[in-house]
Amino acid sequence: KRLLQRASEEGASSSPPPEWTVLAAGALAGCTASIACYPLEVARTRIAVACDVRLGVLGCLASVVREEGPLALYAGLLTTLAGVLPFNALKLAAYDRLRTKAATLQDPARNGRPDLDATSVPVPLVAAIGAASGCFAATSCFPIEVVRRRQMAGEFVGLGPLSAVVAIARTEGARALTQGVGLNCVKVAMSNSLGFVFYELAMDVLRVNGRQPPWARSDRFPLPSLLGLKPAVSGE
Repeated sequence: KRLLQRASEEGASSSPPPEWTVLAAGALAGCTASIACYPLEVARTRIAVACDVRLGVLGCLASVVREEGPLALYAGLLTTLAGVLPFNALKLAAYDRLRTKAATLQDPARNGRPDLDATSVPVPLVAAIGAASGCFAATSCFPIEVVRRRQMAGEFVGLGPLSAVVAIARTEGARALTQGVGLNCVKVAMSNSLGFVFYELAMDVLRVNGRQPPWARSDRFPLPSLLGLKPAVSGE
């Protein structure tokens, strides 16, 4: 994100960074992580539906390579990237937009300034923003997620993402593309809320962009400070 901001003419000015840098950063980060960890995703899916559980992860991967070839470890990768790129881009863009609004309410003096990231946001608000951003992105990209898991299990392997979506809709109905979206939204909301909370806390602890850690903001009442609450002062 920082590199993209520096590469853009707008990012070099005193105005806030352009939104396309947030979208691009999220998409590239998600793409890199997916490519690196994809064989493990294949092993998890195969263990659930095909491989012997007693083989373990390495045994399942070896079995797949032996029976189907090394390329089988990346079966459905195109579909995965087709879902991961928009998911991470939408998630990070939504979080960045909502966090900017929350930080503006916390520190109105920095409204419209590029150093708005230096404003810490209370943990409960970060958790809510992270959950909302994750649900928005997951619901938007859920049909691609359905195709991804089906292809990892060995179905629709020869089809592209859009072709597989059309094939599922024709053979099983359009509702098949949204089955499990509620449960997936709950899972994504929990994981993203925790992920963004620890991300923001790490930014505070490491004093990124001039932030202050929770104990520096309130050395007598660290827990209320961590939660973004103002401790009561005696005599008020």
